[in-house]
Amino acid sequence: MCWKKVSALFLLWAATAIVSPAQTFTSLVSFNTANGTYPNGPLVQATNGDLCGTTPYGGAGTACAYGCGTIFKITPDGTLTTVHTFNLSDGAEPLLLVQSSDGYLYGLTKYGGETNCVFPCGFGTFFKMTPAGVLTTVSTINKSSFGGHGPNSLMQPQTGTSTGRPTAAQITPSLERFSK
Repeated sequence: MCWKKVSALFLLWAATAIVSPAQTFTSLVSFNTANGTYPNGPLVQATNGDLCGTTPYGGAGTACAYGCGTIFKITPDGTLTTVHTFNLSDGAEPLLLVQSSDGYLYGLTKYGGETNCVFPCGFGTFFKMTPAGVLTTVSTINKSSFGGHGPNSLMQPQTGTSTGRPTAAQITPSLERFSK
């Protein structure tokens, strides 16, 4: 009985290998400490077509032992640019980016948001970034507002303001909870 299963598995593997066309993988960009380390989270396609993302470590900042993280963009032709380097006071270890209907990119950091502290400190920041790459801290995170845990996602309500565009207050950090 066991040999029948092994034979069937082998035939499935062989058939898949025969009909699958050759695949090639091409690396478009490489990350290093200067432009960020360990890119994480999904990429966001900005309205101009660039792919934007975050790295939790690296960058030019020296407030964190391994860098406080970056926001980067990759143009359609594959050019990588560091758009922002975090410096602890504006956040550290960015988690994600979300493009809002107002044209800004919004995001969260895991740490930072305090001045005169040594990493790891602070409970993170909620920030927005203009299409030109200017980052503004909207607020620092108060973990007591989230039951002792920082937020891990952002939500934009379906309804906007009277102009149809959301404000920073309408894109709110949330804590996703899963239950079985």
